[in-house]
Amino acid sequence: RSYLAALANPRDELALVMVLASPLVGASLGTIASVRLRAKALGRTLWWALEQAFLPGGDGSSGLAAALADDQRARLEGFITRFAAERAQAPRLSLEALVDRAVTDSGYDLQVLAMPAGDRRLANVRKLMRLARRFEAESGRDVRGFIDHLDERRLLGAREGQAPVEGETREPAVRLMTIHAAKGLEFPLVCVADLGRSQVRESGGGLEISDDGRTGLRLASLSGETRPSLDMEELAKEQRERADEEERRIFHVAMTRAREHLVLSGALDPEKWPEHRPLGPPVDWIWRALAPGAKELLAEASLAVETHEVDGGELRVRCVLCTPDTVDELLPERVPGATTPAAAGEPVEPPESMPRRFDRVPAPRSLPVAQLSYSALESYDRCGYRFYLERVARLRGPSPREAVRLAPPARNGQLVLQLEVPPPEVETEQVPGVSALLRGTIVHQLLERFDFEAPRPPSAEEVEELLTAHDAPVTADEIDRVRGLIDGFAGSRLRERAAAGRSVRRELPFAFELQPDPGDPRSILVNGVVDVHVEEDGGVLVVDYKTGLLEGVDPADAAQVAAAIVEERYATQRLVYALAALRSGAPRVDVAYSLLEAPDAPVETRFEAADAAALEAQLLELAGGVVEGRFEPTDEPHRELCLTCPGRAALCSWGPDRTLQEHPRAAIPS
Repeated sequence: RSYLAALANPRDELALVMVLASPLVGASLGTIASVRLRAKALGRTLWWALEQAFLPGGDGSSGLAAALADDQRARLEGFITRFAAERAQAPRLSLEALVDRAVTDSGYDLQVLAMPAGDRRLANVRKLMRLARRFEAESGRDVRGFIDHLDERRLLGAREGQAPVEGETREPAVRLMTIHAAKGLEFPLVCVADLGRSQVRESGGGLEISDDGRTGLRLASLSGETRPSLDMEELAKEQRERADEEERRIFHVAMTRAREHLVLSGALDPEKWPEHRPLGPPVDWIWRALAPGAKELLAEASLAVETHEVDGGELRVRCVLCTPDTVDELLPERVPGATTPAAAGEPVEPPESMPRRFDRVPAPRSLPVAQLSYSALESYDRCGYRFYLERVARLRGPSPREAVRLAPPARNGQLVLQLEVPPPEVETEQVPGVSALLRGTIVHQLLERFDFEAPRPPSAEEVEELLTAHDAPVTADEIDRVRGLIDGFAGSRLRERAAAGRSVRRELPFAFELQPDPGDPRSILVNGVVDVHVEEDGGVLVVDYKTGLLEGVDPADAAQVAAAIVEERYATQRLVYALAALRSGAPRVDVAYSLLEAPDAPVETRFEAADAAALEAQLLELAGGVVEGRFEPTDEPHRELCLTCPGRAALCSWGPDRTLQEHPRAAIPS
């Protein structure tokens, strides 16, 4: 993972240091420390210092190469040269090939096998290659995306077992695998089949550019034919030769997996015995490499043996040519264990040794959704049917303005929704000022840069820059309002507590698995992002910012109203935050909501490790309807919830007299 991260961005110094310390490079800790200190003294990145010291064209200004021991200098120079070349090739290679080349070209596989439990370690490397292949098939060739995918798997805490060490079992079995999956393994008997078919297709691209700058084009004429121009023919030939060499290397890997007996088979034309051509069928060159005299030996017989002396021993190559004329001679009349076909109409009695037939196991029913966030859970709680239409059926409802225009009259003939009184979400005209939603977005963006240890409100220029970026009107009142919200948090007790923590991380994503049933292999991925995550002695503090919820509230009532708002609107979010922190191993977690209009009245709730089981049960209860596939319309339909629902006009069981009515109960001030 670190190698791929450094390949995608060599300025990722943590990943680069981990690669340098790994068997891929084998640099000592003293060498790594020296390189890092030299780069820091120069005020440059670690990769810059290595480039200048070891790559052609580097000016050596870092003085790094001369300061290292000979063996360490050789290790770094070899790796940096190879790594820079690999970065140039990476966009044209598959993710699996990137891992494979790193393992084989550096000798990493041999070093890993020499380590304790080396077979298990190498099996896990092959597992990484399989993950890369599956990811690329589903998501495309995205190195950064694959790294994030690996990080997410690690974050989930999915305790995956070690990869199986294929081929090490002593049970009699036939194993089918790709050549890449067989790397590092050996078997008594190996069969490599289907060698009579070309394994690689030539590139049909219209443009080829070589590393030395030569260019080839394939031009199309009006007749539909294409003709090569410039250096296209020469570049295509070189490309075929390189691909052919790579194919030979891969087949060498396959054939050297055999300890005692190797079987190679493929179809060819025995009348022509065609010469090998680049990217042609491997069988055309394999028989010439292993049994050069096979053509003469098989001219008079269908079976022959050619003997070679290899390393002081005798190697026998058995050559078999199976044709329509010799098939009866070469293949046994009766395969051991096979039964004689019964005559037509004759009943067939199965032998007693035949294993009993088992009924087909039904395929497990997949969950309606595989991923949930706290906002999704809140959406389901408001109306299960709308959740189904939007999240499962993927239907889109009308925009708020269109929904107002299309709203029908109620069943009693009276309009429930007056167009001159639109719902809060609908803007019928441009209202001066900044909306509460946009103001909250800008405040969050500024708090992402906030320094907890040196708190200060953002400058007027910073606020103006964000307002302009969001096409919002810039006024002195709005700038002062935004700065005041952040200044209030800067002077709060909650900010002081966060600053005293061991580490502070902002906008931290998380994910964990929720298992509906211990015996059910299906699971739901619960994910989200916390505004602030603080590691403290003995636990974790999670801070979430809220804006616009206490406007117009009497300061004397702020604490009571804030607690009611959090309990009413954010109980599920608080539950998910707490469970995510406890699942990560925290012995205690405090979830604090800072309502920025009243920063001195945060709403804090503490959870202990002993609460994890109860929290999980509570979350499963909230998600139970989703797991069981219960998507029922809400018992309290109203305009705010139903206006933009994709099912309101034709699918919902409630009529417009209910779906377009005002909220039936008093809402908390917002």
